[in-house]
Amino acid sequence: MSYESKLKIPKELYNESLGVPDTLLIWPSMLSGRIVTIAKEQLGPNIRLGEIRIPIRRFLHKYRIKWSRDTKNKKNWKTNPFNFNLETVAGKYNSIMWNIPTICPEFISGCPTPEDMLRYGKHEYKTWKIITDGMCLYPHDLSMAYCHLPDFLGHLKKPVEDIYLDVHHHAMRLSKHRSVMLVSDHGCLDGEHTHNAYLGCTEPVEAENVLEVRADIERILS
Repeated sequence: MSYESKLKIPKELYNESLGVPDTLLIWPSMLSGRIVTIAKEQLGPNIRLGEIRIPIRRFLHKYRIKWSRDTKNKKNWKTNPFNFNLETVAGKYNSIMWNIPTICPEFISGCPTPEDMLRYGKHEYKTWKIITDGMCLYPHDLSMAYCHLPDFLGHLKKPVEDIYLDVHHHAMRLSKHRSVMLVSDHGCLDGEHTHNAYLGCTEPVEAENVLEVRADIERILS
């Protein structure tokens, strides 16, 4: 991208057991501009988990989505409660979001098998391109969308150069209509999370930390 930055990731946003950046902590922190710990902030202050679990499970069952809280159970798809009551940069503007990890209810965190990961990731990537094209047709100040495919390919140790190039070309097409920012929550090397995130933009950026991305968005929009 025209302007790029290698972003630091605070240790508070790491998965403690694995010692690597945690996707489910980074995205809400990045968009809110502060440290967010999922366990403490995914539910409203007056809502107990037991009170809300039943309606969530009914919703998931209605749409035939299996929800597993056991990361060792590979038989089920995994989804996550999204961050209720979390203030993000999107709330400041006329905005639209799709599939942002822990922010949007349609986000799914994982797949049962590597084959499912690739199949789902490729399908979702096509959807992501169509949705981001469509976002340019509407007069929103801020549009945001996420896709898994680069992450899935990295974890499966598959070549990523072609998908990176395609994402870049897509971003350049979108930049004919508006400013574009590409951001990742981490990289992948030998199938594992790297310790830095990526920020690329068609406008100058100043962020050196994932918590400073929000400030760049606000500065560009101002």
